[in-house]
Amino acid sequence: MYVKVLKLFQLFVGDDTNSVVKVYSLKNDSWNKVPDCPYNLCYPCSFGTLASGALHWLVNPKVKSDRTNLILAFDLAVEEYRLVPQPDFYDKNSSMDVGVLGGCLTILCNHNRHRLDVWVMKEYGVQESWTKPYSVQPFEYMFPVAYSKCGEEVLLEKNSKRLVWYDLKNNKRVKNVKIRGVPDWFEPFICWGSLVPLGGNQEGNAKKQQVGE
Repeated sequence: MYVKVLKLFQLFVGDDTNSVVKVYSLKNDSWNKVPDCPYNLCYPCSFGTLASGALHWLVNPKVKSDRTNLILAFDLAVEEYRLVPQPDFYDKNSSMDVGVLGGCLTILCNHNRHRLDVWVMKEYGVQESWTKPYSVQPFEYMFPVAYSKCGEEVLLEKNSKRLVWYDLKNNKRVKNVKIRGVPDWFEPFICWGSLVPLGGNQEGNAKKQQVGE
């Protein structure tokens, strides 16, 4: 099992983009520079979305092109970039973002603030596996966080201010989630437990210490 941290920095100067990308490996306890990001990030301040062992961003080509809002993946195992195939939909009035739901890569498609479509990639890397399990109307800024245990509801973040359960079968909000002590403005994340220690390469450090003695 590997534990890695990606640091990606992009500087926009006019029409030019300079980027620096480094990967930290807990196993080797070191930072290594990797090839520059071949695309421009649509949302430079956003975190990469982790799904199927890769980080994902919404990107645009560095040169002028008709292809926009592409999904770029960085495979943490082999440390390589690739584009992820998208579902066959297009709406010039829509805006997109990427997320993860139930461990699957998702696309959030905002149709001019009238409707939010959620697309889920059931089988990673397979274009035909994209499905649209639900849409939210009327639109408010919402971001899916997790499914309920029964799978019939989804937890949505609403305007970065509250959490609500949404009934997928009846397409309606069912109840608000109240958490004591939560700040007025927040952003939820899914945390996965791990037994991997965060002390770096302990075996390697122990050997170095023995050699030093």
